[in-house]
Amino acid sequence: MGEVLNDTSLAFETAGEYDLAISCHLEVIKIRGPKDFTSQLLSRIYASLGNASRALEEANYFLEYTAGTEIPTGYLRKARALALLNRIDEAEQLLDKANAIIMKSGSDVVLGTYYHVAGVIELAKGDYLDALDILEKSWEVYEKLRRIHCQNYVLLDQARAEFLCAKESEEYVDFTLPRRWLSQLERQASNLNLPGIKMQAAMLKSEFYQENNQLKDAHAVLEDALKITDSAGVLTLKKMISARIRELDHLIHDKEIVS
Repeated sequence: MGEVLNDTSLAFETAGEYDLAISCHLEVIKIRGPKDFTSQLLSRIYASLGNASRALEEANYFLEYTAGTEIPTGYLRKARALALLNRIDEAEQLLDKANAIIMKSGSDVVLGTYYHVAGVIELAKGDYLDALDILEKSWEVYEKLRRIHCQNYVLLDQARAEFLCAKESEEYVDFTLPRRWLSQLERQASNLNLPGIKMQAAMLKSEFYQENNQLKDAHAVLEDALKITDSAGVLTLKKMISARIRELDHLIHDKEIVS
């Protein structure tokens, strides 16, 4: 039963229906206990939702479970959570530990995760161009392996890095400029019908519009995103989108008063 729930959770996670994926994992924990491989999967999902504290907690569970073994995934999950918490030095130390193990194992899957986490750390440091270069290495690995859920996560961070690069160089003033990774993310979400990923892409697109002072366009993108699906799997994403819409409502109101 644990295996069935685990497989089901992966389908939900790939679709970006994170709440249902988490529910599946929590059922697995009731069956098998919290300190197993389920913890590192939960860490990955919570990090992707921006819940760094919970991601760190689950990564620590996994490291406790695998203590004394040479499994790099726990170090990578914890490093990602620490990077999101802006604890860069600790994250880099764990990345180095994982790297030493990965070089011996030769696992392409874990190497892709290594590059992804390394890119996330560069993002946290503010080195956006370096982040893009490293994340592209992760993308190449996962594109070859056809691991769609991993591709989604990398594309989300590539689109984020792309946005921050453009913002830093002030290119964002022209939203019509090509956005390679955001476009790739939108295509993947649309072609594979991944509702939660569509919502996350919409949130990123809204940020582009907002930075370009196109507040009503940013608002419209998010309003459309709320209509993508009524699945219980996207409740957290819907709450995040609704909060962003309320912020934009205030900004639009203030702008209209000034004008």
